[in-house]
Amino acid sequence: MQGAIGPQGSVGAQGALGPQGTQGALGPQGTPGVQGAVGPQGLIGPQGLAGAQGAVGAQGALGPQGVAGAKGTTGDTGPQGAVGVQGAIGPQGTAGAQGTAGVQGAVGPQGSAGAQGAVGAQGAIGPQGLLGPQGTPGVQGAIGPQGSAGAQGALGPQGTPGVQGAIGPQGLLGPQGTPGVQGGTGPQGGVGPQGSAGPQGVAGAQGAQGAPGSSGSSGAFPGSGGAAAGVQGTTNVTTYVTGLTGTGATAAITATVTVPASGNVMVVLTAGINPGSGNSYMSWTMTGANIGTCTGGTRTQAICDSQALVRGGSTFVQDSAVYYVGGLTPGSTTFTLAYRSAGGTAGYLNRNLIVQPLP
Repeated sequence: MQGAIGPQGSVGAQGALGPQGTQGALGPQGTPGVQGAVGPQGLIGPQGLAGAQGAVGAQGALGPQGVAGAKGTTGDTGPQGAVGVQGAIGPQGTAGAQGTAGVQGAVGPQGSAGAQGAVGAQGAIGPQGLLGPQGTPGVQGAIGPQGSAGAQGALGPQGTPGVQGAIGPQGLLGPQGTPGVQGGTGPQGGVGPQGSAGPQGVAGAQGAQGAPGSSGSSGAFPGSGGAAAGVQGTTNVTTYVTGLTGTGATAAITATVTVPASGNVMVVLTAGINPGSGNSYMSWTMTGANIGTCTGGTRTQAICDSQALVRGGSTFVQDSAVYYVGGLTPGSTTFTLAYRSAGGTAGYLNRNLIVQPLP
């Protein structure tokens, strides 16, 4: 038994560190003694007045470590108690023999479900035997044969389904009500937007050709004029003139027509020309709804030259020229042949002028 712990003595001055001795053999652990009561803690003395802090002195040399005090003896450990005896395992009951499986009968009609039987009371659990010492495992015995399955009870007959009721007849259709009085016509709605154009229909069959219409009366010829064959007129004037010199050549050749709304006509010039030393020209002037003199204005000499029957060289030639003229003012207009010679004396015969209105 360990005695009370005495008061701790003051720490002595640390002695010089002796040489470390050889570690002794570990002794047996003794039984732990009863721990003594802890002694009362001494009173804490009053704290003294704090003195003035002195100057920090130089650090002194480290003194030698004192000798460690002797270690007290450790008590022995008490012996461990013995383990109690395990009780023996009770014997297992013998398994009953399994019956032979009977022949499965045919499945009969399903009968109505019988009432469920009451659940039997659970038997009391027997007391557990003491656990005995575990013996040496014995040799495992052979597995016994599996017993036959017990016979399955017969399936009850199924009840007969009830007859479905007949569908009732459809009710008669009620009489139609008297039509109500027709309301007055409402105001006409605004015109809706025009729908998109439908696809073009298939072309119809061509109709029979109509009977030829009656022939219309002959219209007046647009106009022509000319001198007798062989009568020749001449000129040596370099600007356009409408009269020639020579026997039978004094009359002017004219054609008067009504220019249509289109303002288009066709002019045909015909003559035999015996040129002088230069080019010889035969064109036309206009009076009436349209005025052109081949000397200025809207019908200059250059324009008449571009719309003329022209012959050059020294050989006589009978020839014609045809011109399409557009942009005229609709109305009655007189066309008159006009001539000029760029050099020498030019002769003209068999002159003719035709003016044809065009749409």
